[in-house]
Amino acid sequence: MSSESGHPPEREDQLMRVWRPSAGVPGFTLIELMIVVAVVGILAVIAYPSYQDYIRRAKRAEAKALLLELEQRLGRFYFDRQSYPADLKELGYSTVGAISAEGNYTGAVSAGPSDDLTTSYLVTATPNPPHSDPDCGALTLNSRGTRGASRAGLAEGGELAGEDAERIARECWR
Repeated sequence: MSSESGHPPEREDQLMRVWRPSAGVPGFTLIELMIVVAVVGILAVIAYPSYQDYIRRAKRAEAKALLLELEQRLGRFYFDRQSYPADLKELGYSTVGAISAEGNYTGAVSAGPSDDLTTSYLVTATPNPPHSDPDCGALTLNSRGTRGASRAGLAEGGELAGEDAERIARECWR
């Protein structure tokens, strides 16, 4: 017996299987794939800046550790000699200076609030290329315990003043 198409029923079933949409066959349609790509793209746009911020904060922790190490060595030096060293070599660092554990920051010491290195100091951790920190720049710590941050290009020497300096220092040192 023939169906309406003129083919035998067995042949009709075979034709319907070939031409019918593949219900139940595993796989993805193009629209499903495009939706997944769009969702992944949106997540990447949101996640990548957060990831970069996380990396900067982790590297800032490295700078803080370097500054605290320098502060500790300066304190011991002052306790023994009643003055601060004029050079980091006197603290046991090489001629290159103080380098952080991962090499992302270089430490330096200079005269502090009294403008006399024998009585006060200012230690600075400056980012080494290719690492940069546009939000904080170099982190500083002086003999009075004042924490600071400087951004290149904001003012002479990249120093900030007033409430801006305090706010940025708090954000960078948190």
